[in-house]
Amino acid sequence: MGARAGMTRNGLSHDCPSAIRSCSPESDEQSRFNRAVISSIEALGSDILRHQNNVRLKRGMLANKLDAREFLCQIGLIVYGNIAAVLAARCNLTLGNWDRDESWAMPNDAYTLVRGHTEPFLHHVLSDPSAVLGASYEAVLEYEPYVDHKECTLVLRPARSNTRKSSGSYYTPESLVEQVLEMTLLPALQDRSRDNSTAGIRDSLMSIRVCDPACGAGRFLVPAARMIANSMACIANDATRLSIHNTQKPIRTVVLNCIYGVDLDPIAVLLCRIALWLEINDVDVSLESLEANIRVGNALLGANPNMLKPSNSDGLSKQPQGAPTTTQLHDIDVTTRLRADAWCASIIQNEDAAGVITGFDEISSSETRQIFSQKQLGEINRLARLHRFFHWHIEFPSVFKQKEAGFDVIVGNPPFQNQLDARTATDPSIARLHRIISGGVATRYSDIAARFLARAMTLCGQNGRVGFVLPLSVLSTTDAIPIRQYVARTGTLTSIWISTEHVFRDASVYTCALTIARGGPRHSVVQRTVNDSTRLLAPIEVDHDSLAESETWAPLIACAIGIPEFEYESNGTVGNLAAATADFRDQYYGLDGFLVESEEISECDRLDSHFPPIVTSGMIDLAECRWGAAPAKLLKQTWHAPRIDRSAMKENGTLDPWISQRLIPKILLATQTRIIEVFVDDKGRFVPSTPLISVMPKERDAIWRIASALASPVASALAMQRYAGSALSTQAIKLSAKQSLRLPIPVDEALWKQAASMLQEAHEANSSLRRSVLESFAGLIVSAYRVPQDQASPLLQWWLGRLK
Repeated sequence: MGARAGMTRNGLSHDCPSAIRSCSPESDEQSRFNRAVISSIEALGSDILRHQNNVRLKRGMLANKLDAREFLCQIGLIVYGNIAAVLAARCNLTLGNWDRDESWAMPNDAYTLVRGHTEPFLHHVLSDPSAVLGASYEAVLEYEPYVDHKECTLVLRPARSNTRKSSGSYYTPESLVEQVLEMTLLPALQDRSRDNSTAGIRDSLMSIRVCDPACGAGRFLVPAARMIANSMACIANDATRLSIHNTQKPIRTVVLNCIYGVDLDPIAVLLCRIALWLEINDVDVSLESLEANIRVGNALLGANPNMLKPSNSDGLSKQPQGAPTTTQLHDIDVTTRLRADAWCASIIQNEDAAGVITGFDEISSSETRQIFSQKQLGEINRLARLHRFFHWHIEFPSVFKQKEAGFDVIVGNPPFQNQLDARTATDPSIARLHRIISGGVATRYSDIAARFLARAMTLCGQNGRVGFVLPLSVLSTTDAIPIRQYVARTGTLTSIWISTEHVFRDASVYTCALTIARGGPRHSVVQRTVNDSTRLLAPIEVDHDSLAESETWAPLIACAIGIPEFEYESNGTVGNLAAATADFRDQYYGLDGFLVESEEISECDRLDSHFPPIVTSGMIDLAECRWGAAPAKLLKQTWHAPRIDRSAMKENGTLDPWISQRLIPKILLATQTRIIEVFVDDKGRFVPSTPLISVMPKERDAIWRIASALASPVASALAMQRYAGSALSTQAIKLSAKQSLRLPIPVDEALWKQAASMLQEAHEANSSLRRSVLESFAGLIVSAYRVPQDQASPLLQWWLGRLK
């Protein structure tokens, strides 16, 4: 499985390398190949722009009818297509036709140009096509295309915010691919190898359907094909080793019949086809023949048959809770592509086209083309091309027309796109279509990777398996709750892998890998692994009915990141005694132009009532506010003692009522911290800046008791257990206002009162004494929760080790 170091590739000619090795995207040879691809794109793009017959192309670019990024995509397809042609010549393979924009005049020497740049690296490409080609395209995505219309040149320049970031495209390390396949495909193959006859096992293996709905360059699909072919070869030869002789036919059959892939990016799809084509290495199998099962499209945007029926304006009234199952995709006429496109287009059409696509509910499939006007058809086709609608039951009818509809194994590393980041956020109309297609479980702010997980559960056949690499935050974020609940209701979690280190180069996200069996028992044992596959944690028993009602899945991984487990007693939650709020971007950006430094105000005018001080999360430590003592960033500026000019705000701003609401006694709770850090603003002096959380007591005299509960080691450990993965670090706590209110309060009132007094003393202590006072506070408050002594000691040790 995987790169198969030391094994020979399937039937490659003597001109092609026989050893498979892992490709490092950092290697010198890879870097030189990346540069060769970029140079080919620049040279070919410039030649096309200079071609005398491409005047219309240049005019189109000047009129912004074709932007530089779209032009780069087309040139990239041509370059990689010519690389495939060079490979075909080297390995004596059949290319067939490959897609490119035929509307442009092409230089006569395009093939020669690309070959000249890339031929020295063919050995490197053939060593691991998916990895090498994928890494080269990853490098291209780090550049921004610039077209010089005067000189007729295309130049790629390093981008400040590269397309790889905005598209969430980070290619998967081989070790992680192996981990996911071992947890998903391998068990499926083992299940199918239990037939009494060799023919029965072979037929069972050949009927397996594996899909990657965000396939990229084929990092999952190529080793998946090898794994299935290996199983078939072992059955046919009663052997456990692969050889050129006994795997050449199985790999061809497997790739053409068992492997399916979809990706939004046409270049990634072409690279995936090339990698699988080279894996087959059969002169009778052309690159073109892989187009049937490796397709360009948006895996998240497509209609299901039951959606092509009358519904109300919300689009959800006829949908079951959760996304439609694949069994509902059985009886559908595959000629209804236009109707399916129209359904999607009617939901996401732009405001300037609103009303163009109407009356959808009254149109039957037989009269679709006659009912739609030319204007409607034009808008439907435009939106379908722009968003690359992909209707799974139409694109892969053989998978969804069978009685047991759906894929047997779905694997992949879908794009990570945080919906709170403007660079990766989905257009609201697209998010609405996602929500409707998912039956309501994909919310506006759920990560794209989580939406892929929900989609995969609908595409997976009963008893099928899903294995995805996902952001660790998917386990704990509030926006993913409906998706987690849907997955737990319809599937059984079988294993979980988490990384406490950054897996993807240049990506500051922590990851996990989940494997889920559709259907399955409601009670199961979940295997857990951390970082490399040799570090195993104790399996954990999971009640999936309870998991489906749980706010978070983070407790499944708590021990993996060193969070202590303990018992405690509680007498309610913080929400019984307080309210909490976290302010929004409006309050943050509304301060622009109204901040001043204290030293800029005369001493006689420096009154808190006229110039209230504003604090940031970075100024708050446990029992300490460092306003005026430590610099902080606010509105892209560094401040030392920032204040708000309230008179100016009253006259020219909009936030004065909000300022009044915040200048009350409250507890300030910082985010992205190693323990919960609170400061009691007992006099209501400070204005909190986003993302500080303000906790307001319902009764004034309860403020120190509430603060002591929030500041307790019990609260910090529970916050980590419940919400691990939602912060920027696996070792940081990021709470929402609502989550802070769900934390427990102690049961022992007397000890709680003593602990509250000790926390107040810590606020008043100088920096040299504060830590010792907090250590005493911690012992008292843990006792107030009646944590057993043998568990209290490691809990305190953990908390004190994280205390600043």
